[in-house]
Amino acid sequence: MRKEDCRINMEVVFGKVGGQLTKGTIVKLNRTSVKVRAEEARGRSQEGVTWRVPYSLLHTPAVTVVEGNRSRNKKAEQSSTNIVETLSYNVLQNPAEQLVLEAIASCYSQLNYESLKVNSDTPSDVANEILDKRDRLINMLDGLFAAYGKNVSEKAAYEWFEQKRSYNN
Repeated sequence: MRKEDCRINMEVVFGKVGGQLTKGTIVKLNRTSVKVRAEEARGRSQEGVTWRVPYSLLHTPAVTVVEGNRSRNKKAEQSSTNIVETLSYNVLQNPAEQLVLEAIASCYSQLNYESLKVNSDTPSDVANEILDKRDRLINMLDGLFAAYGKNVSEKAAYEWFEQKRSYNN
């Protein structure tokens, strides 16, 4: 996570990719690291212990890493009742709504494996850059969902975009 994105009382997840991740809250910002109060046990430490964590090991809670780099999933707590699974393109649809849906489809397309590739020398830099890029895209998606008023599934966004593209051709 970038230093500029961190705030006191911000909820974060910290730990190495592929290692144990722990939920916590930032209590102090320093030049090279933050102090995070753990909201759950970590190793032999109990909940409530304060950890000094470098910015490179911080992640937004919107993303969790499951068993290393195999998969990353959006918020598990997110309510599935407010997710739009089907959308239909309508030429009379509000232009602002169309722009939001286009941006949602664009974010989803940038979240694929090929788009997340970065140029870096060391494996740890690559992992951190990929995580940062993915975190930014997921945060952008959250903002777009708020603007649209509902969460839109990836499938629905792609289908809507394809309908729009086929209508315009």
